[in-house]
Amino acid sequence: MLSIYKMTFFANFLKYFRKAFSEFQVHLNVNADSLKAADKLSGKGHTK
Repeated sequence: MLSIYKMTFFANFLKYFRKAFSEFQVHLNVNADSLKAADKLSGKGHTK
């Protein structure tokens, strides 16, 4: 009984973590794009 409960909890945790991580990745991508746009607007043009 305890092992089934642990497995269910772990599966739900993985599902939540995967969702949160994908949203975090999208947030990082948006930040990177806005930084590139800001560099172009300011005329510095920092390209790595």
